[in-house]
Amino acid sequence: MRCASISGIQSLNHLQKVNLNLDASNRYIVHIDPQAAGYLPSQLGSLYRSIEQRFDAIPGVVHVGISTYTPMELWNDSWTVQVQGHPDLQANASDVRINPDYFASVGTRLLFGRGIDPQDTPTSTAVAVVNQAFVRKFFKPGENPIGEHFGAGPRHAGDYEIVGVVDNTVYTTVQHKDHPMYFLSLLQRPVTDKGPIDEDYDLYARTIVLETGRPITNLESLTRRTLASRNPNRAVVKFESLDRQISYQFGDDRTIAEL
Repeated sequence: MRCASISGIQSLNHLQKVNLNLDASNRYIVHIDPQAAGYLPSQLGSLYRSIEQRFDAIPGVVHVGISTYTPMELWNDSWTVQVQGHPDLQANASDVRINPDYFASVGTRLLFGRGIDPQDTPTSTAVAVVNQAFVRKFFKPGENPIGEHFGAGPRHAGDYEIVGVVDNTVYTTVQHKDHPMYFLSLLQRPVTDKGPIDEDYDLYARTIVLETGRPITNLESLTRRTLASRNPNRAVVKFESLDRQISYQFGDDRTIAEL
């Protein structure tokens, strides 16, 4: 048992030294449920704009990110992806829907190209930002991914145009490091998606990420009041710091190490 414990401690120490490629300082995760609050997918555009505007108005808030899920959270939306012109390679990659301020809100670095911008609207060309692991998985060394297209399977290989590449921020768990990922604009749908928008449940964001320039002691109560100010049903499901969310993911490994 002692050997197992030493091995467990060494494994935990190794995991805790992994570079997550994010900045957790003064960052807070707000879990929301717009669907339970009664919003249809066709109403989400005005909801997301209201969230951005209201939180931007809070003194001390620097960035307001909105996304389907966040780093080091036990959630993963994964699809089989194919790049246009590469019919022999299909592999899994995870997607996250985000607003323009999201990468700044979690501290993910843009490496080249551009991020998701306000110009990426439901009526503009469907675009994606991919991470380095995605580039390494689907492109040859030295091949430029900007301007290339991909999608979920052969019939959708032209759905999204790659406009930027970001660092490999860790999602789900630290064991999931360097997993291929792509990031989509919150409300964009590819032209191949002909279904009614109000049946597209992928458009529901589940998290708000707040970065503050300094600690704000009453931020949780401010957050709850801000969300409930226009609609009492817009309740906070859960509020926690990004530091706390990350620490939870080491909990099981810490328990094993202490046996």
